Amino acid sequence: MLLIITLTLMAYASVLHCLSILRKEYRLEQDKALLELSGETMKQRLSIMDESVRQMSVIQHDQRHLNAALLELIKNGQTDKAAALIAQQTAALPQKPACYCDNIAVDAAVSYYAAMAAQRGIRCDLRLDIPEESPYPELALSMVVSNLMENAIHACEKLDPDQKRYLCVSAVYTGQIILEVENPYSGEVSLDENGYPVTNEKGHGSGSQSVRAFVEKTGGEIFYRIENGIFKVRLLV
Repeated sequence: MLLIITLTLMAYASVLHCLSILRKEYRLEQDKALLELSGETMKQRLSIMDESVRQMSVIQHDQRHLNAALLELIKNGQTDKAAALIAQQTAALPQKPACYCDNIAVDAAVSYYAAMAAQRGIRCDLRLDIPEESPYPELALSMVVSNLMENAIHACEKLDPDQKRYLCVSAVYTGQIILEVENPYSGEVSLDENGYPVTNEKGHGSGSQSVRAFVEKTGGEIFYRIENGIFKVRLLV
């Protein structure tokens, strides 16, 4: 009898050990995914900034010649031409990359998906107030924002051509982060017994699972609401 109990305990310990190894491997995969996402979003952000710097360098190089031309036009009383030249130069100035919040990783993620949404004709209303320093790892937080925005963009892409496509993201930090995402949707969307969205689409759902894992790990809360063709997510951590 003692032998059976001992063998049972050893088998149980072996199973726990295997589960522990699998859990560590899963976390490593998550960390790898976070790093890859951060790299992609930061590359996108840096690419935009580099292009702005390049454009500004060209404009500054030509500024001396422009000033000379303006001075000559004004001396000759050709103020209309001078004004037109100034307007042309102003239009050529590069736009400053939008800054959505002080948190660098989150800002990079929002910039990346905002550009993606714009390319797909989705209007964005983005209002985020997340400080540079927060109680949560930057990469994990940026992954949450990325997953929620990506899901919203995916939902908007399914809308009929005559339906309005938009994505609203708001976030405030008052000792805890309150993050809300809203977007229209079409088709059937249902919630399970825990209030989580259910999807049968292949290749989808992992993003939502990642968000919920972050919420559980940080002891936060997440709420989903479906009403009148509008899908809303509210996250408190």
